[in-house]
Amino acid sequence: MISELLQVDQRSPARGCATIVTALGELTGAAPVLVTGENTRAAGRLAAGVGMTDGRSGPLPQDKVTAVQGME
Repeated sequence: MISELLQVDQRSPARGCATIVTALGELTGAAPVLVTGENTRAAGRLAAGVGMTDGRSGPLPQDKVTAVQGME
């Protein structure tokens, strides 16, 4: 399952994540976005570690759905 493959540890992105992120972008025609409750620095580091250019930080769990809906 893709969600299991995209599990990321802040210190070391899971093997192959960048490949999966690229494939998701090609499949959807949109650049993948990381939405995390982590701070801005951590979000940027996590996103860059898996080949994403957009890492959004700060939303609480209940706000993440709204953040994603705003991207549609």
